[in-house]
Amino acid sequence: MSDQTPLLKPFPDGLAPEQWESILKDHAEVVVLLWTDWCASCGHQRPLFDKLAGEFPNICFVSVNLGKSRWIQVRTQVAGVPTYLFFRNGAQIFRATGDFSAFLLVSKIQEKFLT
Repeated sequence: MSDQTPLLKPFPDGLAPEQWESILKDHAEVVVLLWTDWCASCGHQRPLFDKLAGEFPNICFVSVNLGKSRWIQVRTQVAGVPTYLFFRNGAQIFRATGDFSAFLLVSKIQEKFLT
């Protein structure tokens, strides 16, 4: 566990396009969790996502309620939730939809950002 403060940006009330663009521009590495209030799997993923932000303080973790930011669904062509999107220098490098274990998420973060 790192001693640094986690870089976690939760947007339970939605996210404006300008905020999205700013996050991708301002942070070299970004992990996004798209979720909705009605999704049971999303409820399991959100606490795990928050915990992972503390383990990888150099990566920006962004949690967005897709139900209140439908424009993201159109822009990213997301068809289901929960969905994880990984970005490096503004470009999407990974996408996965589903209920994932901590082990799998840590493995993917390490593979995509730390190798």
